[in-house]
Amino acid sequence: MLQTYVVFVPTLGATEKHVKGAMQFLRNENVHYYWDKDGLTMDRFANTLGMNVELWDFWTIYAPGATWRQEDPPRPDFWRHQLAVLPAESRLDVDEFIDRIKALQPQ
Repeated sequence: MLQTYVVFVPTLGATEKHVKGAMQFLRNENVHYYWDKDGLTMDRFANTLGMNVELWDFWTIYAPGATWRQEDPPRPDFWRHQLAVLPAESRLDVDEFIDRIKALQPQ
């Protein structure tokens, strides 16, 4: 079963009060929301991916069974972004992203 984790971070003036409004767009029992007031998630994923940027507005896909056991998350099986400072070849293509998710689903 696909699980979705959405982590909100304090970028572009975002605060915790903005989370509730954003939650209306993606809702079901498999969607989990978190507020990271210190933005540590951005740093952790940047470390994992070997980048020296504030990493937000990005999506990762992990195969079933992946767990975060160390300070930094495991390297995702697939990831994409919407940030101008990152390479264009890893820019989000929604259809490609959906195809990658479907490829991990049991047949």
